[in-house]
Amino acid sequence: MADLEKNERGNFGLNAAYSDGKMTFGEAMARFGERVEKDASLKPGTKEHRKYDGDVALESVTLDLPRIARSAGVWRRMEPTRNEIARDGVNFLRKVLA
Repeated sequence: MADLEKNERGNFGLNAAYSDGKMTFGEAMARFGERVEKDASLKPGTKEHRKYDGDVALESVTLDLPRIARSAGVWRRMEPTRNEIARDGVNFLRKVLA
């Protein structure tokens, strides 16, 4: 019973962040990892696959190439150039995945 109480108290912070809309990406990933580990319906190989720890790719698409923008679902200008999209994206990923 003590383990259950300890686990529930530990989850309270995550649940509060989730319900307040203030959960960070890192917290969301931690919560996802916990759910994967506890899911008895998943095979061990599936659990390992969902713990992805590899490379991340970042694509920057602008309206400069209308055909590509349309197929990528880009309908408005996000940043003035693709370089700015890439720079901001890399900075975001460094912060989130650090």
